[in-house]
Amino acid sequence: MSDPSSFCQNAAANFVGNLFSGIFTLITKPIILVIQCDNNVDHLKNKVAELKDKRETAKTFAGTAERRGEEIVPELRNWLTRADNCIEAAEKLVADADADADAAEKLVADAAEKLVADAEGNAKKKCFFGPCLNPRSRYQLSKKAEENSKTIDKLVNDGREYKLPLAYVPAPPKEVAASVEGFEDFYSRKDVLERIMEALQSQSSSIIGVHGMPGVGKTMLAKEVKRKAEQDKLFDVVVMALVSKNADSKKIQVEIARGLGLDELPNGIETQVAAELIKNRLKKMKKVLIILDDIWESEIDLKELGIPLRNESKKTEGSSSREEHAEGSSSREEHVECKILLTSRDSNVLLDLTGSSQNFSLDKLESEEAWDLLKKIVGDRAESDDIRSTAFDIVQECGGLPLAITTMAKALKNKKPYEWRDALRQLRKPSAENFHGIPAKVYSAIEVSYSHLESEKLQETFLLCCLMGHKASIQDLLKYGVGLGLFANTIGEARDEVFTLISKLRASSLLIDDSDNNCFDMHDLVHDVAVSITSRDRRGLLLTGDHVPRKWSDMETRKNFKWICLRYSNVDGLPEELESFCLTLFRLANKSALQIPANFFKGMPILKVLDLTHMDLSSLPPSICLLQNLHTLCLDQSVLGDIRIIGELKNLEILSLLRCDFEELPGEIGQLTRLKLLDLSDCAKLKIIPPCVLANMSGLEELYLGNSFDGWEVEENENQRNASIAELKHLKELTTLEVALPNLEELQVSWINVDIIWHASMASSYIKKLTKLIIENCDNLKYLFTSAMARDLVMLEHLEISGCQKMGKVLFTENVEENGNLIFPQLRILEIRSLPKLGRFCHGNYIKFPCLSRLLIRSCPVLKTFISSSSSFDTGTPPLFDAKVIFPRLEQLMIEFMESLDKIWDNQLDASSFYQLNYLSVNSCNKLLNIFPFSMLERLQRLDELGIWGCDSLEEIFESQGLDAGQSQTQKFTPPTLMASVVKFVFPKLTQLDLFMLRKLKALCHQMHTIEWPSLKNLTVYRCDQVQIFASELSSFPRTNGDDQLEVSLFWTSKATFPSLEEMRLYANGNMKEIWHGQHIPGDYFPKLKVLELSHLHKQLVVQPFLFQAPTLEKLVVSQPSFHDIFECQGLGGVEKPALAFTQLSGLRLSDLHELTCLWKEESNLESVFSNLNILEVVLCSKLKNLVPSFISFKNLTTLKVFACHELIYLIDYSTAKSMVQLTRMSISECHMLKEIMACVDDEMKDGIVFSQLKYLQLCVLPRLASFCSGSCNFEFLSLEEVIVTCPNMQIFSHGECSTPKKLQKVKLTKDGDEEFWEGNLNSTIQKMFIEKVAFPNLEELELSWINVNTIWHASITSSYVAKLTKLIIKSCGNLKYLFPSSIALGLVQLYNLEVTNCVKMEQVIKGEGAEDLFPKLFTIILESCPNLKCFYEGSNRLEFPRLYKITVVNCSALAAFASSFSSDRKKEITTNDTESEERLVIPTQPFFSDKCLTILNKVYRHPSF
Repeated sequence: MSDPSSFCQNAAANFVGNLFSGIFTLITKPIILVIQCDNNVDHLKNKVAELKDKRETAKTFAGTAERRGEEIVPELRNWLTRADNCIEAAEKLVADADADADAAEKLVADAAEKLVADAEGNAKKKCFFGPCLNPRSRYQLSKKAEENSKTIDKLVNDGREYKLPLAYVPAPPKEVAASVEGFEDFYSRKDVLERIMEALQSQSSSIIGVHGMPGVGKTMLAKEVKRKAEQDKLFDVVVMALVSKNADSKKIQVEIARGLGLDELPNGIETQVAAELIKNRLKKMKKVLIILDDIWESEIDLKELGIPLRNESKKTEGSSSREEHAEGSSSREEHVECKILLTSRDSNVLLDLTGSSQNFSLDKLESEEAWDLLKKIVGDRAESDDIRSTAFDIVQECGGLPLAITTMAKALKNKKPYEWRDALRQLRKPSAENFHGIPAKVYSAIEVSYSHLESEKLQETFLLCCLMGHKASIQDLLKYGVGLGLFANTIGEARDEVFTLISKLRASSLLIDDSDNNCFDMHDLVHDVAVSITSRDRRGLLLTGDHVPRKWSDMETRKNFKWICLRYSNVDGLPEELESFCLTLFRLANKSALQIPANFFKGMPILKVLDLTHMDLSSLPPSICLLQNLHTLCLDQSVLGDIRIIGELKNLEILSLLRCDFEELPGEIGQLTRLKLLDLSDCAKLKIIPPCVLANMSGLEELYLGNSFDGWEVEENENQRNASIAELKHLKELTTLEVALPNLEELQVSWINVDIIWHASMASSYIKKLTKLIIENCDNLKYLFTSAMARDLVMLEHLEISGCQKMGKVLFTENVEENGNLIFPQLRILEIRSLPKLGRFCHGNYIKFPCLSRLLIRSCPVLKTFISSSSSFDTGTPPLFDAKVIFPRLEQLMIEFMESLDKIWDNQLDASSFYQLNYLSVNSCNKLLNIFPFSMLERLQRLDELGIWGCDSLEEIFESQGLDAGQSQTQKFTPPTLMASVVKFVFPKLTQLDLFMLRKLKALCHQMHTIEWPSLKNLTVYRCDQVQIFASELSSFPRTNGDDQLEVSLFWTSKATFPSLEEMRLYANGNMKEIWHGQHIPGDYFPKLKVLELSHLHKQLVVQPFLFQAPTLEKLVVSQPSFHDIFECQGLGGVEKPALAFTQLSGLRLSDLHELTCLWKEESNLESVFSNLNILEVVLCSKLKNLVPSFISFKNLTTLKVFACHELIYLIDYSTAKSMVQLTRMSISECHMLKEIMACVDDEMKDGIVFSQLKYLQLCVLPRLASFCSGSCNFEFLSLEEVIVTCPNMQIFSHGECSTPKKLQKVKLTKDGDEEFWEGNLNSTIQKMFIEKVAFPNLEELELSWINVNTIWHASITSSYVAKLTKLIIKSCGNLKYLFPSSIALGLVQLYNLEVTNCVKMEQVIKGEGAEDLFPKLFTIILESCPNLKCFYEGSNRLEFPRLYKITVVNCSALAAFASSFSSDRKKEITTNDTESEERLVIPTQPFFSDKCLTILNKVYRHPSF
């Protein structure tokens, strides 16, 4: 036992310890908060940043959902509000902390100064840091920061815990129709309608019933109740669903969910789960009316559907025990605000369900009402004498049933009287079938209506519809009809035909309208009659539920049926073989595990359509491969195993695997080359489609993969496991494509001929994440998106559309009033190209691109306006952009090849548009008269680049203020009116302006104006043919012509116009009279001009003063003017310009100057003009005789290029060459008269020339060049690396010594050629090349033209050098007197073709004796335009041409004999005539061919002039 005293001591110790612990905590916590104040504030800042990120994510989600028309759940809205409040409070706290910190720093600094002055006094009076670090305020601040951080943590955690969905689609607002089509407001209906509406507003009952015989109009009455309830706003939502016979709870739930605004219920969802979703949705609504139409059985459980009911607290006195039983057994849940309207044929069914007397009977029409109904449909003709009595009798036979009257009236509306009488007789006949539940009159009426359908195809379609049940899919009808051969060949044409036939059946009241345009429905009575007719005519057999015989032996009597449909039958099993040799359609829908025997299909040789729905098909029976006439196979909603056998059905055109459960599409499916439609929609488990399977289906027209396979490969490759989008381009017949791309961010669709890319019902889920979309060459697309899809493109940043030949609009707007306001929130790049039928981007009220920075519109020849509304085309010329198009951030705009564009901008634009524009290009828009309205000027303050190209009708850039642009060129001006109307243009940011090939442009603006381009650096004006004056000084009054029309300048300028201009390119034309109009060019007008290019200028243009006012010029390019010399000393008024004018020039290019004889005259005083020149290029100056005078120094020249200057004899002289110490590159080519590069006299040679920097030397096609220098001058090339020489007469490089660096080890014939030479030095190498390569021992073809040499072959060349020559062409060698000596001719043993043309001095082809046994392989000879040619060979030896086939001689007037001494005898002239023409042949007195010419010649052609 423990000591009491020690126990007490321990207890006391624990007490004291706990006490001190608590006291310590109370003391230390505030201290810790004070110490950690800064850390807590920093931590709070981080938390605020984190919460802001979460808030922005939530706001983005909410904004996106709202743009899709969804409602945000209250939890998310509350969270956003709390987040806003929390962030606001925290930011205020942080701001206060920052302010205190700033104040503290200042006070600390002040306190420190005082401490230095009086440390002791300050220490006694207050804290060392004074009030700046007051512990109490820091404690409070730290505590609040800590609390705010915890609040933020809770908010963030709350945000994570919210369950999806956070947004939902609200019930859509209903447009209430004026009346329900088919409902007639007769008294008998009006009374019932009013009583029903009263009951709906009463609180006494939540369930109301309407009953009546079939065909009496219950459905029409229910629809009218729905319409009036919506019109009077009695309920928030009114939902109507069809129940019908053999009620399918799942279908009913889908209709109810859709009406309540819920998303589509997922496939395969359990009924209980769907009921819970509907129930929860209903609980969130205040007042709801649910209408369930055509209930057959009382077993339907409303609670199972998800409809909560309330207990009726008060029963009416007439309540039966049945009501009490119903109330006691239903376990109904409280829900005061949900009303239910039921319709049924059987009042007992309603009593079982409602337990109430609130049931209304709908009777037949009164006789007068029935007659009025028929007259309303038939019209006044019902009262005509020839049919009135018959029509009245028909009404009586219809027994007052609206359905019977309506069907009969519509069937007979436009029929002849005898057809009315025949119809009456058929009505009066008793029905062949005693069909349970169908009034005889109704049966007969429907049968008569069927018989009066306009065609057998329409009747066949109607009967086919009855096999498909209620709410049947038009797509399924299409699949059946195409398989049976009932509809057109192509799927697209067949679909159009199906919709047309459905429309006709609806018009006849044999089908009824459905809210879903993709479905059709049929009244129960019509359906039953159609089934009866189908069975009676042995067309088809429809058996459902318990109607299917348990024993298949009963089917033996059914062998002659063409169609058999077993829908969800209770069959025990299928026979081993179903013999039905007439069967073309077999449909089996069975949710049980029914097995199909192996030989089941063996007896169906002509089966065309097979539909196995809701089956468990681990494998298909082997006998299915016998169905070689099968065109349509549907295995929808089935569990599939091995289906490879399908690949053997070679004639299959439609394969539907809709909503099937399988993972891999077999590769064998690719063998179905005739397949037109493949439907793999909603196959959620499909993960593999092997490569090339889709591509092999070359005839595929429609492919459906919506909500299905999404494992597309990026591109085709050898290692791919799955199909790629690129495969689809092989499907040339493809017109419709639906693909599942749920996580797609980038998509390119090319060369796919589809009509639509996105199916409206599934596009939203596919395109929400799309950031980049490129559509190319999809020729069948008429539009890309609907406006509803466009609202889902919230992430799209890049959109390109090109080459779609049928696209008329990008966006299809379903309803302008509701959907006309469009926005692309993230789109940054939009390119529209080569769309020949594009008439508009969209149709609507406005469209906004808040982030678009780049817009390209090219080759859209009919596009005039970007967005159109209903009145856009009614008011004059529509602009491309007006106030309906909003581009607040557009930076780059390109408009090109727009043939119909009349106007780009409207005068009225959105207040935010185009202010960010910095780049504009307008190209080949040939109907534009101007680019900008004057009102655009203020929006162009950020414009950086402007380019206008090839706009043939453009007269001015800016529309003349106050003038009609169409009259601007003919307006008369006077000095006062001009000066009073000066307009000022300011472009503060423009750096580049390009004006190209604007044939009618004369001025920036036809009014007098000033221009300020403070930033303009580059200006190009090219081929603007109507520009007469390039620029005029504003102070210089313009000239007028004889009609007082102003000779306008392109620009009116001042010194503020070009202050920053660095590069100017002016390509003039025949109409330009002046570059500059004014007394003189002020020196400060072009203070920074560095590059000047002038082309096509004329002598009359004042060019040189313009040049001399550019002291900063660094590069000058002059081409194609008619100048004899470029630089003259004389300026305006004969005043000599200083040599400093070109001291900054570093680059000079002269090209196509065919009149130029010299750059400047010898006497010009321009020694230092080119002291800084680095690059000199002289090209195509054919009359240039002297490159530069001898006094010119090129001490800084690095590059020299001379090309095609044919009059140059030499290039430079010794003194100029001596100055070229910096030369690194020299290229001289195709100068035909050039004999040497450098000319010098003897006394200059002693010092030699040193090219210390020259690395590249090219001497090409210089036929007269004999050497670099003809004198004995020594050359040193210290840096030479590459030498190219192609000069046939160059026998030596230089007659003096020539030294090169060791690294030079080759001389090439061509820049890219493989043949190289080197013999140790340049001289030896050139000599070797002359001997070896000019002879060309391996040459096979040689063509020489325009070479003015006396001989081609050097005497040292032997015949062996031409031994491989097969083709020789000599053209326009004016100095040649003969082609080759006989010694060379002996070597032409391989020569096949010989052609000599336009050699005016040539007297003979072969010169000299010794030519014997020549030309063993010569095949053709052409001698043309050689007026002095006397003979081919003048020698005495014999010539042999063993293979010569053809000789052509044209315009060789002196040629008298081919091989003979020349005869001077006068020629005799004779004329021969034939039926075709008259030819004059000159026949020499001696024979043209002598015995010295031995040949097997087959053809000689002598031109008439010969």
